[in-house]
This record gives sequence, structure tokens and C-alpha cells, in this order.
Amino acid sequence: FAYYRIYLRSIPTQPSDYTIYRNSVNFQTSSIPDNAIIDSAQLSFWPAHAGAYINTHPDSNDFLTLVRTTLHNPPLLTVEDFGQFDSVDNPTELSTRFDISQQFDLNEQIVFPLNQHGLQNINKTGFSEFGLRAGYDLSTTPNFGQNTELQLFFLSGSSAFFKPTLTVNYTTPFNLCGNNILEASEQCDDGNIVGGDGCSGTCQVDLHFKVFVTKQTFN
Repeated sequence: FAYYRIYLRSIPTQPSDYTIYRNSVNFQTSSIPDNAIIDSAQLSFWPAHAGAYINTHPDSNDFLTLVRTTLHNPPLLTVEDFGQFDSVDNPTELSTRFDISQQFDLNEQIVFPLNQHGLQNINKTGFSEFGLRAGYDLSTTPNFGQNTELQLFFLSGSSAFFKPTLTVNYTTPFNLCGNNILEASEQCDDGNIVGGDGCSGTCQVDLHFKVFVTKQTFN
């Protein structure tokens, strides 16, 4: 198995002992139709038993959140990409926060329902990029200067099984008028929706849409 590791260590009495891990998760989502209307989406991970789970301060800023990334060459990562996880303070969050002390269970998925910013972050023409940061990473001084440590592991996209998944629910409208097929409610259909040629742009009736509801999962 291959793993992601979210880790933060802060020891104020030792200024050099401050460690932050961030993770990038990218999905090729160009198969979503250009005219699709994205209704909802969620990003899910599976916890891994790769190392010790550490949370020295439950019920504090021990949460995980998704942010935008601007990687130089997605999905590949370089050292310079560490600073490309949105702003250091108050980044735009793309999902509901995952409260580790309240929600984390080694036998359950870690699920991030995307908010409106997250839905807008889904790219219909290429990679959809998401950055994973811990709540302490958003704090200037975690836990008012107390020694703080947070660590957990989850399976990465290189794992053979249980990869991170982005599930996108969307609707795709198709215009029935203009398909060159005379439908029961149409008076004419000449294969276009341009008026002035003997058949109006609405086939002389109201414009109707057929909606196909589609669900895709990306690994």
C-alpha cells in the first residue's frame, strides 16, 4: 500500500522543531460533459494502519479541510509546490471540515462533502486539484503555544485498493427541439433551433429539456 500522511508537530520551546505535512489529491475529470450542471460532489479517503494515530489536543483545531492548489505540473509534486496550497492564513475552504476527534474511525471513510467553492473547483477540461491541510496549519500559534502533535495516515492514489475517490453528481440537459425528429408535442423539427426558416426556434412549442442524471466516480 502507498499512504498519505497528515502531520503537524509544534514545540514552541524549540523553534526549529516545527513540521507541517500537506497533501495534494488530483483527479482527471475531463470526462464530465462541458454542459453538465454539477449538483453535488464528495471526496473520500480510507484510513490506513500504517503508523501511530496521534492527537494531543482533541476538540481543538484538530480538523482536516480541502483547499485550492496551483501546482506547477499536476498531478506531479515538487518541493516548490508546498507553498501552492492557497494562502497561509484563511484559505478558501472547498469542503465541510472533517473533525478528527469527533469523526475519525479507522474502519470508516474520511468524507469531505464539497461546498459551492469545491463544486466550482471541479475542472471539466482537465485535472481537478484539491489540497489537504490540517486545522493547525491554518493557525499562527497552535493551542496557544502548547506542544502540539497531530498525525494520521490514509491510503493514496498509488494504493492497489481503496484509492481516494471523487464522486460527482451532475445533470446534463439535452434539447429535444432541433434533433430532426418530430416529437409528439412538436409541430415541426427541421434539425435546428434557428427561426425564420419555416420552423421556429422552439418548434412552435415551448422548449423542452430531457435531463439525464449521471454519477461518476474518479480514482
